[in-house]
Amino acid sequence: MKNFWKLILKNVAVSLITWILLLGIILLLISSTRVLWDKPTPIKPKSILVFNLSTNITDAPPKAAPQLLLSKMLKEDLSTSLYLLEVREALEHALVDDRIVGIFLHGSLQPIDYGSGMPVLREIGEGLAALKKAGKPVIAYLTNPHLQDYFLASNADVIVLNPLSILPLNGLAAERLFLGNALKKYGIGVQTTRVGSYKTATDMFTSDHMSEKDREQLDAVLQTLWNELLLQVSHERNVEMPKLLSLVETEGILSAQEALRAGLIDKVGYLDEVIEDLKILGSHDPSIDSFTQVDLTDYIAEASVIASQRRQGQPSQGDTLAVVYAEGNIVDGEGAPGQVGADRLARELRSLRHDENVKAVVLRVNSPGGSAVAAEKIGRAMQLLSESKTTVVSMGTVAASGGYWIAAPAQVIFAQPETLTGSIGVWGLLVNFKSIGENYGITWDGVKTAPFADINTFSRPKTQDELNLIQRYTDLLYSDFLQKVADGRGMSIQSVKTLAEGRIWSGLAAQQNGLVDAIGGLETALAYAAKLAGLTENWDLIQIPEKRTLSEAFAEMWSEGYRIPVAKLDPLSRELYRLQNELPSLRDFTAPYGAYARLPFNLMIH
Repeated sequence: MKNFWKLILKNVAVSLITWILLLGIILLLISSTRVLWDKPTPIKPKSILVFNLSTNITDAPPKAAPQLLLSKMLKEDLSTSLYLLEVREALEHALVDDRIVGIFLHGSLQPIDYGSGMPVLREIGEGLAALKKAGKPVIAYLTNPHLQDYFLASNADVIVLNPLSILPLNGLAAERLFLGNALKKYGIGVQTTRVGSYKTATDMFTSDHMSEKDREQLDAVLQTLWNELLLQVSHERNVEMPKLLSLVETEGILSAQEALRAGLIDKVGYLDEVIEDLKILGSHDPSIDSFTQVDLTDYIAEASVIASQRRQGQPSQGDTLAVVYAEGNIVDGEGAPGQVGADRLARELRSLRHDENVKAVVLRVNSPGGSAVAAEKIGRAMQLLSESKTTVVSMGTVAASGGYWIAAPAQVIFAQPETLTGSIGVWGLLVNFKSIGENYGITWDGVKTAPFADINTFSRPKTQDELNLIQRYTDLLYSDFLQKVADGRGMSIQSVKTLAEGRIWSGLAAQQNGLVDAIGGLETALAYAAKLAGLTENWDLIQIPEKRTLSEAFAEMWSEGYRIPVAKLDPLSRELYRLQNELPSLRDFTAPYGAYARLPFNLMIH
């Protein structure tokens, strides 16, 4: 028996050492080839910068980029993920790069999680408009585009639509998923608490339809987004608004020829015809039998190197501006990928507060909120930071509920017209499994030392006294939320109350109501923060979190796992995929007594 255990331990040790060595070799190979992979691709004269719209563009640097790693290893064309500042930096570099003679947009946007929202596309569109103004043509080729594709492509000099494709001009719709009947059917009990007649997040679990208050607020938000999209198209395509509105009302979906006659596109053609035109604009590359080109992802590598060399050539006086990203659900603790960990972010803000070189901080928020307690941790750190340094908030696609909570203490708040914000309210979700257990012969029983000792049990519904206690706690959180907004925005409690009740506002409406100071994107916020802090031209920019290297991404892929984004889905699979993504989000709901400052779970605008 003794020899048997020795043999087992020996085999375990050998296996462990083998795996460690194998992992070390893999990481060594990744590290050694990273230099080759990250080395800027040589760019030929008369090159066209190719922008694949299927690239997911997030606010924050990707925590890990394993899909890029896999695509390079497997030579597969998988969707990559870029972030806003590096895309804008590349477009700005192309402005002064004589080798780049034009930009080619193609593909279709496939937003993943918080990526490629309309506020981000607006900022990228501004970069494209600058190139167009500088005399570097922007050409877009669209095949059955979505509205967001057309929103971005409207900045192009020339829009070419595939002959058998359609151009949607049918409006925006907001849709929510409801599980109330399903949960009742399977015996899962749900009780809720909330403050705010517009705080409708819990309806997903208790109802089978949208409430009138929810319908009212979403209709107002959609109208703003739709108007902004139409204004963009009207201005860039030089189509009068009455004509555009008539097309919306009478046509909705236009064939390629109808879109051409309406002036919404410039040409109807095939990709091979566009390629021939691009050969004339740039030059012919016989090695690929196409136009001379450089992919945006490769061009970003050079743009980053050039920017780094420029910063090294102009050393700063130690003055630093930090941009901190809060992207994802707000949760307690450190947070996983796709989450804003309250302890982690509060610690980073505290570190910046004590860093003498950091003169200004821009908090980029792209979050629907989450745990109210977690939001308060971050809000407190932001408040203390604002007392000693210049603080500016830049709102991305969504900065609502807990996302607005953490923004309120900043000295200045920027948002885009299409940003979803506000939603100042709190709700609670209380689930029990009594009925479903009884259906399978499962029961619970126990003892306790006080009336509320088992208030957190899932084995039974809450009593009315327990609900009253939890509602009182929810009311307390709401009062604190109102006070934080009033203090941060310099408003009275009563003024905040009229804008609260959990109501969602567009960035434009929020600015008109005093919840936001100005309309503008991330670069506008950065420039304003630098000016407000009195920074000279020579200052350093740091990003938190920083973009991961490929070797770090590989290590994270092993330690945390990774889901490769699905590029295109049929309608049924899309709904199942959506449900698959919504239900795991319940793991984020770990706040005491189920109290959350968060937007509706599954609001989808399309």
